[in-house]
Amino acid sequence: MVFQGLPFQRHLQSGSAKKKLGRHTIVFTPEQEMELIEYVFHMDALFYGLSKTEFLELVYQYAEMNGILHPFKNDTAGSDWYKGFVVRHPD
Repeated sequence: MVFQGLPFQRHLQSGSAKKKLGRHTIVFTPEQEMELIEYVFHMDALFYGLSKTEFLELVYQYAEMNGILHPFKNDTAGSDWYKGFVVRHPD
């Protein structure tokens, strides 16, 4: 079946159709987010819980150290990213 003249034809041909939901892009893989969760739980077990601000700074540093492209500004992850993270990981 050939999709002639459809707007997404160039994406199908070039293979550049990236998965994106709404205006938000995925920053970390599920495995990377699991590493962040494990670190937070580890720190909590050592009686050194992180505040929201400290966690967002940690997330920014994690992205920078691992060369992950991100939309974060001012050396911290944003509150929109945090809200999505909490929805994905309610623990």
